[in-house]
Amino acid sequence: MNKSYLNIFVSILIIASLSSGIVSAEEFHHVDGCVVCHNMGGSPSNLYRIFEVINTPNSGPKDVIFTAYEGPNSYADGDTTYDGVCEVCHTETRHHQNDGDPDSDSHYAGTNCIECHSHFDGDEFSHGGPCEVCHGHDLEYEYEPGKFSEGAGTVQSHSTHTENDNDDLRGPHITCDDCHDTDNYPYFKTGTGEAPHNLSETDVCDTCHSAGGSINGINDAAVGAKENWDNGIYDSEGATLQSGKDKWCAGCHDEEPAEVGVLAPNIVGQYILENDGDWKTPVAIEANTNMTSAESLIDGDLNTGISAGRIGKIVVFDLGESVDVSHIRLYTENNTEVVFPPTVHWLVYGSNDLEEWTRILLGQSVMFAKPSWLTGLEDGWDESRLDMALPVRYIKLEKRNIWPCAPDTQKEFQYKSDLQYGYYETGHKMACDNCHDISSAHFDEISQTYSASLDNYQAGYRLRSVEVNGEVVPPMDIPRLGPEQRFYETNNNFALCFDCHSKSKLFGYDGGTGDFYKNPLETNFYNERKLDANGNETNQHRVHIQGLGWCGTGITWDSDWDSTADDWNMSYDSQMSCTACHNVHGSPSLAMIRHGELISTPGTLDKVPLLNIKYLENTSYTYNVNGSLDNGNGSYNILDTFGAQTQFYLPGRGNAGKNNMCIMCHNELVIYYRTPVIVDHPE
Repeated sequence: MNKSYLNIFVSILIIASLSSGIVSAEEFHHVDGCVVCHNMGGSPSNLYRIFEVINTPNSGPKDVIFTAYEGPNSYADGDTTYDGVCEVCHTETRHHQNDGDPDSDSHYAGTNCIECHSHFDGDEFSHGGPCEVCHGHDLEYEYEPGKFSEGAGTVQSHSTHTENDNDDLRGPHITCDDCHDTDNYPYFKTGTGEAPHNLSETDVCDTCHSAGGSINGINDAAVGAKENWDNGIYDSEGATLQSGKDKWCAGCHDEEPAEVGVLAPNIVGQYILENDGDWKTPVAIEANTNMTSAESLIDGDLNTGISAGRIGKIVVFDLGESVDVSHIRLYTENNTEVVFPPTVHWLVYGSNDLEEWTRILLGQSVMFAKPSWLTGLEDGWDESRLDMALPVRYIKLEKRNIWPCAPDTQKEFQYKSDLQYGYYETGHKMACDNCHDISSAHFDEISQTYSASLDNYQAGYRLRSVEVNGEVVPPMDIPRLGPEQRFYETNNNFALCFDCHSKSKLFGYDGGTGDFYKNPLETNFYNERKLDANGNETNQHRVHIQGLGWCGTGITWDSDWDSTADDWNMSYDSQMSCTACHNVHGSPSLAMIRHGELISTPGTLDKVPLLNIKYLENTSYTYNVNGSLDNGNGSYNILDTFGAQTQFYLPGRGNAGKNNMCIMCHNELVIYYRTPVIVDHPE
């Protein structure tokens, strides 16, 4: 288009916009109208009828030379004579102020400003574009080949989301339009109410950060994503969390997890508490119950009861609504004067529809090659924590004994919802960056990044390296393969664990030397009834870590937890290690013994209850609400147990086809006994 015609066209647009009253962006640009810059009646020497002198809002009259679109005498040409039409008014901008300050770089001096700062469609220079030129990245980040960001705005939080260089590997590497309404910056693409949506109104953060669960990943005052947008979560070096932000990771990794391609594993655990954790009696018994006088089990009277009949008798309890049941109990009376004993083996099921039933309690006892819940060994309540913490409306007890139990010995049935476990209850409780390298790559949309075949345990779990005697070593040697990985006091197979724990206390024994000579033992995992050739109690931690086979090199553990019932015999990939048996993120079982929640297929409990160890308590102590021991004041105290018993699944030697975990030296049902010793644990 001929420039003279272009000038006429622009003048027509200006006059039309003034007469129609639709030019609104002048208010943003702090001018009263187009005539502040454009001389509508004269013939100035500048392009677009720009005044040769403009009366600026903060600096008074300023000379203006605007005779070219680019280069010298253009919008802001970068020389020390500040007479460009864009720069004469500027006093508070980041670049091209009318006195040259600040102007640490040229900011596209001598280029056509309106290519980014549009003068049409109501924009009136209010913002530049594309946005990545200035915003969303660290200074000098190369967002496109040869294009580098100006580093403006909230740099740390933006760059965590948008960059994938070394200091931002932890982020999802998304683009501006994943969150923003790119036609109306800085507003967001979706949110509550009518557009535009600001940070407090947008919901674009919700999926990745998760407002639900124990820790509100969106609005929590300490670790909420929105609350920390401006100041960030990480320390300046980006590898540790700021003070007070220890639970930042938990906002995503709780019982209502975030989802970034896959669900975040729940490390916070479960917090089930209904009606103050009180025991409750079911409201009714369904008609499909075939146990005579079963109503006596819910009549609230401990003086009335039933004999439960012979094998196959069933009683179904209706809880009135779907409830997260954590414990059940049955009151029994040990009537020794009759022929039949009061003990009963039960199969315990849960359901929401009376059609699809799930075993919710296996128990440590055995009846006809099935694990079962045994009640009636002593007078009073037989209490047990369920193996499956599932919401159910109906609970079914199926009697497994061939013989009936003594008359009137099964008195009353109750249930409750009171279970707390997870990282901050029964786990390590430390800040996540004590073990994890939170600056490393995070979002790969793979639910289980570690694979034994890839030998990527450290990267898969984002673990930090450990310094041992001045040498930086990998955190864990998993998978452990070959004779060189047999346990020795001098190797660093378990360096991350022993960065806090005492290797000599956990693995010391009577035959050890130096710090590894321990007699008596200083581990609580030993069996007083299983002695070595010298008559000494064996350190069972050491026995299990040394493993099976020649030099302990037997490949007995499914370290990446990919076994199924069909391929269990092909799934073993490692010698044993600490994390085979221990879930450091917290378990319903004592001593962080794995119960299967964290290693199950995401969204399922298909590997629960795994080992399912039950600790044997002294009779003066009872289990408290989270399945651990209560010494009268609600405190956790594993030292009040005198041994433990493992789960029975099916007859014969243990294997991953039954226990989802490992080959065992022994049958799965094992009991060990020990007198607890007081050991120091890291804070």
